[in-house]
Amino acid sequence: RRTMSKTTAIYVRVSSRDQTHASQLPDLQRWGLAHDGSVQWFRDTFTGRTMNRPGMDKLMESLNAGKLERIVVWRLDRLGRTTKGLCELFDELRQRDVDLVSLKDGFSLASPAGRLHARILASVAEYETEVRAERVLAGQTVARNNGKKWGVSEKGWRAGC
Repeated sequence: RRTMSKTTAIYVRVSSRDQTHASQLPDLQRWGLAHDGSVQWFRDTFTGRTMNRPGMDKLMESLNAGKLERIVVWRLDRLGRTTKGLCELFDELRQRDVDLVSLKDGFSLASPAGRLHARILASVAEYETEVRAERVLAGQTVARNNGKKWGVSEKGWRAGC
């Protein structure tokens, strides 16, 4: 009887097209080279405020098919920025006996301390997103009060900051 060998998923994400995955890649590539076994890369250029993203969806397909033994990320906030979405993922990973390793955050879900660390960082990631949105809104309000306008000008080009 042949058993299916499981693989490690390495997941990278940036939020916008003007960003690159370059800052995450060296550490993740080094980790991949230092650990034996099959590695599959998943990438997204998408907001972390939703767990529904093309690369994440493919990762979840592999998880649901029982193909993964672990997921490795550079930092937890690259995996997602909502406490609810991340904690649901942590619970699913635990049920499936799949580990999550965050290189820069220095934890794995394999231990109680790692699981606590992950949940705290999930809350921090969501908090950072909410605070950033508040700052942007406050800045836009000040700019608007000072006469700044956004949108298409009479000449047909988009005005920005």
